[in-house]
Amino acid sequence: MILFFCVLNLQANQLPFKEATIHYKITGNTYGKQTTYIRNYGEERVTYIETHSKIMHPDSKDRQLIMITPEWTYHINLITQEGTREPTLFRKDDILLNSAVKILGYKKEVTVTSIKKGVVDDTLFTLPKGLNLVEKNAETDL
Repeated sequence: MILFFCVLNLQANQLPFKEATIHYKITGNTYGKQTTYIRNYGEERVTYIETHSKIMHPDSKDRQLIMITPEWTYHINLITQEGTREPTLFRKDDILLNSAVKILGYKKEVTVTSIKKGVVDDTLFTLPKGLNLVEKNAETDL
């Protein structure tokens, strides 16, 4: 088993930019793209992930949204319109840059393709209407 993560972690507890867009490519048994939008020096983030998988089912598709605000973290399946909401427990100065996982024949790499500093559209930080959300308690729901 090989796990590798490259994370930007700054000592100042603040990212060096107020707003940015980070594009990633996903390769391996699961492949696709990921885009992370950052506001307020990392206080708010939203990540859109679109993947296809060659495991279990031929070309199964997945679309996810992960939104982090100072109060809540949302994990949403955009296909089923279901997800969870739980209190946010993260450091605002950590940003995933690259990751690689190899375990029992499964491979997945997430690699940054571009980082663009600049204004991020507010509509990207709006949850889709009609979601079925389940609230999780970080202390009791593991």
